[in-house]
Amino acid sequence: MRKNSFRIVFATVVAGFLIAPANAALAGVPAPSAPPAAVTATAGKASSGKGLATFKGATIDLAKGWGGARSCTVKGPGDVECFATIAEADAKSGYKRETDALVVRAKARGLATAALPTCADRYLCLYEHINGGGRRLQFANEYWQNLDDYGFANTMSSWRNNSYADDPGSVRDKGGKGQLDISPRTYSSNIGTFWNDTADEVYG
Repeated sequence: MRKNSFRIVFATVVAGFLIAPANAALAGVPAPSAPPAAVTATAGKASSGKGLATFKGATIDLAKGWGGARSCTVKGPGDVECFATIAEADAKSGYKRETDALVVRAKARGLATAALPTCADRYLCLYEHINGGGRRLQFANEYWQNLDDYGFANTMSSWRNNSYADDPGSVRDKGGKGQLDISPRTYSSNIGTFWNDTADEVYG
């Protein structure tokens, strides 16, 4: 399904992994921004119901707002869970910094790793702001989905794909910019002006 994809590559290789774009090198990259203010519900916004998620024991519709959630995990249809902090989401997914492949490789090369945002093993993570800041939406499935269902369309400014070599991901813009393929084990701290706040579909 990627034969006619539109691909943009601005990349350098750091510690054996593709880091894109070029300004995403580990050293000197600012730390992720502070948590944003809560995203409130949007009155009258149409919803498909596909973005229903559990959050603090209740059900919320992400298409209408994230409330106090900062990280949401999409495992499959009807299986979405949100957390008040990224640390809570990481704990639930089993993420461990010391075994993060990109962190391990970077440390072996003597590179700084503090600016690398977390992303659980086998997940594709989309971030609201550059440098992995703001809200995070992560996926562990293999089919196209509308980001609008999750209140994340035209929002992504950075990404990280922590999936294995046989598990690439993609985002695309239905407005005409095409498709951006995301290689496994890659991180982009800033996707650039062309794709910033543009993606409205994801495969990952």
